Amino acid sequence: MKAPEQIFKEYDIRGLSGSELTPEIITAIGRAIGSELREQGGKDIVIGRDGRLSSLSYHQALAFGLCHAGCNVIDVGMVPTPVVWYAEHALGVDGGVVITASHNPREYNGIKLSFRKQPFCGAGLKKLYDRVTSEDYAQSEIEGRVRATDIRKNYLQYIREQTNLARSLRIGIDCGNGATGELAPVLFRALGCDVRGISLDIDGRFPSHDPDPTNHRNLRDLIQLVKDEHLDIGLAFDGDGDRLVAVSSAGNVILADRLLMLFARDVLPSNPGATVVYDVKSSRLVEKEVSALGGIPVMWKTGYPFIRRKMLETNALLGAELAGHFFFRDKWPGFDDGLYAATRLLEILSREKGKSNDLLDDLPMLVSTPEVRLELSNKQIVIIEDRLKRLYQDSSNSIKTKIFDGFRIERDKGWILLRRSQTQPAIVVRIEAEDLSSFQFLQKEMEAIFDVIPTQSWKRFPDLGIPSE
Repeated sequence: MKAPEQIFKEYDIRGLSGSELTPEIITAIGRAIGSELREQGGKDIVIGRDGRLSSLSYHQALAFGLCHAGCNVIDVGMVPTPVVWYAEHALGVDGGVVITASHNPREYNGIKLSFRKQPFCGAGLKKLYDRVTSEDYAQSEIEGRVRATDIRKNYLQYIREQTNLARSLRIGIDCGNGATGELAPVLFRALGCDVRGISLDIDGRFPSHDPDPTNHRNLRDLIQLVKDEHLDIGLAFDGDGDRLVAVSSAGNVILADRLLMLFARDVLPSNPGATVVYDVKSSRLVEKEVSALGGIPVMWKTGYPFIRRKMLETNALLGAELAGHFFFRDKWPGFDDGLYAATRLLEILSREKGKSNDLLDDLPMLVSTPEVRLELSNKQIVIIEDRLKRLYQDSSNSIKTKIFDGFRIERDKGWILLRRSQTQPAIVVRIEAEDLSSFQFLQKEMEAIFDVIPTQSWKRFPDLGIPSE
């Protein structure tokens, strides 16, 4: 069967609904997933979906394909992605599949995969593509069965049993009309919080804003809510609930690398010498903070499955990606879960007597941009990548350009990161520097890189968080 090769990304499967992804293509992918699972000795698999308009039909098509390959399907319905990973652990099945496009706009959909409690990505996804195009499917005389299971209460109870807030907190939550809209308010109220919620209705049209909390423009309503209601903290989740972004009581966005430093302060004192994994987009301060706490800092390539795999490889207890994926392996099975990460943050804040900005805004930071995505054509991206290779790949001017995906150009007082997005046609950019003058020097260096394509791209930066005089 013909299937667009470009939908098989490094992390997961992602494409445009109706053109790149159709129920027929999803059925074929389901047969390929089931065939791969059967070949690895598995048979039982959990499936779930987010609230996108195409997700129900894709969900049904996926189940049909899995059953056709001889797999038994446990259907947990419309839930955040972490609920599927929880079900995979709790039910002792062989894998999990979620129909979701995570933080992408409404016209996208996709598939996230886990086999035997580990992310299924990279070469595994390429193998699925090969199976689909060659129709290399497992043959089964007996089709699998579908069994519906509601595991949401078990999931919420599992988090509650591990969470202890020292005092009640007044919190704001923005679920972005994503899959957390039903469970998030129930969880936080059960923990004793006074909850103010916005965009709680699960709506695949995403009428409030795109379900991407790492784009600060999508946090305006939450920031205003926190300020207007004098709340202790604001919590924002992406479309499928595996990311968390926090807003302090002063209305400041706290990026994931700074939250990771806070989590390290909580985890490392009782686990001396533990490893902490963080992605290449993170601040230099993470390494400094983790080392000062007696931990072992490990920088690794961007991507939630890669961070999780590196944590298993290094036996790390804590990890994070700047996009808002947090991984705990001290009291949690290790998968990324925005709701659980939020409860860990609330535990820390509840032990403090002051407001969240007394703790969160005092976390160390340098002069930096957020993670910025520059939407470009594939041709423009190739031009930029070729320019980067000529300038830096074989030069002493840069480090960490061959181990990681993209280019982290290190300087004495800062660094530039440029890497191809694995989920959208874009280049991801970040700059960090010790002071404003060093930042401006790095900004000029990056602008020179983008001079090889039309000027529409880098001139958008001043509107996306870059400091100015």
